[in-house]
Amino acid sequence: MNQVDNGRFLNACYLKFKKILIHLNQLINNIKIINMKNIILFLSIAVAATFAACIDKTPLTEEQQVYAGKWLANDGTYIHIYNNGGGDLKTSNKSVEGGKTTFIDNNTFEIGLFGIKKEYNIDAPPYEENGEVKMKLDGFIYTKE
Repeated sequence: MNQVDNGRFLNACYLKFKKILIHLNQLINNIKIINMKNIILFLSIAVAATFAACIDKTPLTEEQQVYAGKWLANDGTYIHIYNNGGGDLKTSNKSVEGGKTTFIDNNTFEIGLFGIKKEYNIDAPPYEENGEVKMKLDGFIYTKE
């Protein structure tokens, strides 16, 4: 990773940490937590979550880079695979931001964070159709944004 990539990576980690702190502040204000031990516990969890999201990602290989980008299905679900090995997903019952994308083999990958993960079977790798890039995962067509 060069200095520019490191700077972007650290900036992304900072922004995730800042977002978590904003949510924690809203939570604290909503439930009127006065106990300092609870506040320290919440902040510790936030720091741990941020560091876990920012480490241990393996950049995509050259062959895997065709999967990088945000992919939308017609039911509103999406996945976002980043070149640095990060990943986001949104389904009807799962949501992951700042997770890790792991290619298990040529036909399977997963996106997850802290046990919340989804495995995808690649039915058709990215292909072009009518000027759009698409791929088929678990029987659903995803279109690249």
